Amino acid sequence: MDKKSSLYKKLLSVYLLYLLVLTLNPYDFSTEHLKHLLSFDLKNFLEFIFHFNIWDFALNIIFFIPAGVLFSSIKAEKNKSELIRYQPIVFYGLLISLCIELIQLFLDRSTSVIDLMANGLGTFTGVYLFNSHRHILFRTIRNFSVELNRSLRVFIAYSFLMFLMVTASLPYFLNTPSSWIDSFHLLIGNEPTLNRGWKGEIYKAAVYKKELSKNEVSDLFKIKNNFSEQSRQMIKNAGCVALYDFSVHSGQEFFNEKISDNITLRLKGDNYDRVPGGIKLSGKSVLKSMLPARDIIKELKSTNQFSVEAWIKTSDLNQQGPARILTISDGPDNRNFTLAQKGKGIHFRVSTFLAGKNGSRINLRAKNVINDTLIHHIVATFNHGVEKIAVDGKFVSQRVYGDMDYIPYIFRLGTNFLSKIAYYLLFPVLLGVLFYSIGEPLREVRAAGAVIIYIIFVQIFYYIKAAQTMNPEFIAAGIIAAVFSLYIGRLIKTANAWGCLK
Repeated sequence: MDKKSSLYKKLLSVYLLYLLVLTLNPYDFSTEHLKHLLSFDLKNFLEFIFHFNIWDFALNIIFFIPAGVLFSSIKAEKNKSELIRYQPIVFYGLLISLCIELIQLFLDRSTSVIDLMANGLGTFTGVYLFNSHRHILFRTIRNFSVELNRSLRVFIAYSFLMFLMVTASLPYFLNTPSSWIDSFHLLIGNEPTLNRGWKGEIYKAAVYKKELSKNEVSDLFKIKNNFSEQSRQMIKNAGCVALYDFSVHSGQEFFNEKISDNITLRLKGDNYDRVPGGIKLSGKSVLKSMLPARDIIKELKSTNQFSVEAWIKTSDLNQQGPARILTISDGPDNRNFTLAQKGKGIHFRVSTFLAGKNGSRINLRAKNVINDTLIHHIVATFNHGVEKIAVDGKFVSQRVYGDMDYIPYIFRLGTNFLSKIAYYLLFPVLLGVLFYSIGEPLREVRAAGAVIIYIIFVQIFYYIKAAQTMNPEFIAAGIIAAVFSLYIGRLIKTANAWGCLK
């Protein structure tokens, strides 16, 4: 195979990879999105697939210009010809575009015939530039990637490194309860609208103004729901700001044993019963504080971290909603935080600047942790966006939201595994390429070193600020990103050396 043709194919592969990254975010693939589209009537369906946005139209043209240039370059090397026919290249572009549009049917984003047309136009433009202005085009690319003033390249590379460091630290500062609403009430078993009812028995509920440690969670579990004076004191010493023991009260009012203003819970609704050691809720009632939980909210705001605890016995392993166990909220769509059950899982939502006023943009889900109708001890903790859930004294470690879950979300890439891969491809890899482009000496050491420095910075920052331990996944991904950035840098360097960018 001709070396130049092979090089162009490698560049095409890199381009297609990044095209998928840019067009398939936030990577939350689900058949539900397709089912929703198919539920449209004919009028709405046609409006959906023929919608037009000038900004999207322009981007779709720009994104596919490289496709026309690269496919033309491969054809030119293969056929040893100066002019390339438009039809086959535009067909390739349309085929790639069609595949992307079909995949987008399974995403929460628009699929449009107009996008397909714009992508075809972009591919056509790429072929035109190759046929008529290739020397100007390649000279421009070369001037930007190779011959740009070294001082300017150094400035761009180090500025980008600083940009990544700043954005990596943002989750710590943006994931706080500062936006919480003081007028919300504390509720157990439901929302004030009585449409997210939880079915089961609850024996104790508590809120703490700190992130409970592994040992503290274990000690609280060992207490069981036998609350001696000594155990009560231990709970209060752990930073408890609200403690409701449903075994010591009768009637319809339950007193907070910790807060001085005595935020009392009152039973509202129907279908509840007293059981030994607690109260049984049947989904149509709620325990609601008689006053807004202002003092509790104030305490939690002061530390930017908190924990919630509940001793529960679910009556239904198929509850939906999710069904509210403990919440400070104003309804299903507006909350400060919520601990809830859905099926056999536990959900934990916290309202922050990044998670939104409903806490639903990023919420912690521990699946299949309640597999029976026995008594369980549930603890959820929050510390500047780092969320954890513990069941029966043990943290469900694989269900932790930490710094790497939020950093991709800042760039609207989502929060799942594919979002993290996309983040590394778009940012740490680009960081390495920028440092590689500075040139000799030691360009490869400089490029890999910049990525590693960034990874180390994030680890140290979150260790100092949030006491997070080293994240092996983050480090391993950083090393891979550094290697991939060297690969791309070498491709660009080789293209220049062989005159492919002249």
